[in-house]
Amino acid sequence: MGSLFGYFILSSLLEEKMKITRIKIAKFRGIENQSADIGKLITFVVGRNGTQKSTLLGMLSQTFTVKKTNPMAKEKPLSGGNYRSNFNEKFRLSDKFDKPGEHEWTLFFDDNSKFEIESIWRSDTKTLRFWQKGKRGAGDGYKDWPVIFLSLQRLFPIAETNSKEELLSLSKEETEFFLDNHHRIMSVVSNQMPTLSHIVGDQKNSLALNTEVYDWQQNSAGQDNLGKIIAAILSFKRLKEKYGKAYKGGLLVIDEVDATMHPVAQEKLFGFLLNQASKLNLQVIATTHSLSLLKHVCERISRFIDKQTNDVKIVLMEKKDNWVIIKN
Repeated sequence: MGSLFGYFILSSLLEEKMKITRIKIAKFRGIENQSADIGKLITFVVGRNGTQKSTLLGMLSQTFTVKKTNPMAKEKPLSGGNYRSNFNEKFRLSDKFDKPGEHEWTLFFDDNSKFEIESIWRSDTKTLRFWQKGKRGAGDGYKDWPVIFLSLQRLFPIAETNSKEELLSLSKEETEFFLDNHHRIMSVVSNQMPTLSHIVGDQKNSLALNTEVYDWQQNSAGQDNLGKIIAAILSFKRLKEKYGKAYKGGLLVIDEVDATMHPVAQEKLFGFLLNQASKLNLQVIATTHSLSLLKHVCERISRFIDKQTNDVKIVLMEKKDNWVIIKN
């Protein structure tokens, strides 16, 4: 409850800067002339399998990056990769069905600006790319905004990857932040003082726990998944603390945020993400299949005051006659 109380205070003071308010999809495979409202802080995308939920995540996050002229350009997230949403994490395009000009959507922002995207040929490889509509210049395809995309690849079990432990450079405050939130979300009560490991591999990059009775190689799937999410939040926290006013906020996208986690942990994770989105000026957009999480979210939304009514949104994607229908 404490984190949610902090959220209510911060939300009223939060200065909105380049938040996505809506997406309008003109055409993208089975989606045509559909739109969705996006929450200022958190948006949950729900629907049955095959309703293109992950595709919507891709459309919302693909055109953001930290450009070379940005003072944060050389920074790397603790959760792996960089502050750019990579194309191959989200889109699996068909040589037969995906052609240039057959994908078009628009992002609308809280400063009344918009960013139109279309599919075009890559001139060198003759493959598709998504770029700002009508633009062809270097850098025109992206908005300068840090984004972390946590794909389903994060759910590979540590035991089945070639991950290794690398030197970890976390401050005492960062370590305490990780452990306090990890234990609270996982409902862990322990007198042990765990240590953290930075786990790096082709399919895994995360923070993991070591204790007196087990090490990072024995972390559960839920612990591993939560470690990746907290590492992403810590990454934005680092940017804010290091760059001050140059840091305006960011976008955190999570495919299947509830995966491998107990319903109680899912509820506590929502409170954590809501609180951190307020503090760090983030938009968190996630898919979920958890009905218990959605019930909890709806109960929380019902308590919001007028100023918070747009902070959390739920977007439903349904299939009807081979077409995807989007509802808020």
